Amino acid sequence: MFHSTHARLLPLSADVGVIEAVAVFVTATIALQTFLFATAAAVEFSRRRSERNLGQILSELRGSLSNPPAAILTTMAWDLLVRPHTPSAQRYSAHDMSLASMPRIDRLLLEWLAVFVATDFYIYFEHRLMHTRFWYTRIHKHHHQFHTPTAFAGFAQHPLEAVLFTVGSLWIQAIPPRHAFVAIHPFAHAAFGVFGITWTILSHDDRSYHDGGFHYLHHLHQQSNFGGFTHLWDCLFRTRRTKHP
Repeated sequence: MFHSTHARLLPLSADVGVIEAVAVFVTATIALQTFLFATAAAVEFSRRRSERNLGQILSELRGSLSNPPAAILTTMAWDLLVRPHTPSAQRYSAHDMSLASMPRIDRLLLEWLAVFVATDFYIYFEHRLMHTRFWYTRIHKHHHQFHTPTAFAGFAQHPLEAVLFTVGSLWIQAIPPRHAFVAIHPFAHAAFGVFGITWTILSHDDRSYHDGGFHYLHHLHQQSNFGGFTHLWDCLFRTRRTKHP
């Protein structure tokens, strides 16, 4: 048995057994896989049929099958081993996760913004690391096999990169307990997850209305535009590209 008295990111009981853990893993993986595919399909199939590359879409789909299980396993491991020792678990009790116990909307927005900033910071440096020779040839090349990706390529990653990507929205919870302002309610984290997934899928569509083609240009010019959601870090470290040469 695992034991914790604190709030979970996933719907696990205080004393979770193997059967419950497997059931939660399977259910959460299916839910995440369905959301990824449904969102990507809504984006990709909004274009004319003549513009769709079905062969590439199938290849991207196969490449993304390992992402949801890797992401859910990472979240569960964090949930069981790390989160009980963080401000998030100290602030939010597992015994009262009703709507009435949720923090005020301004607090939720602050938590969401904290995860956003932390993830944006993390992704830039993690992404630059993935473009070093060692990591690119072994891990990140899996994603960049799609030179002109479709929306389905957003999560076509090596399983290890899926793990690293998932940690990007979790690590802020590990800041020492005296900084209680970084306590993150599971709802705030889930809301950010929906946002992050949708943003990533849209970023691999060549229309990229939401970011002006910022990430799509990265697939064409791989030593630029490493950022996740903002251009801040690329501007600071002179890796920002705005157009083709």
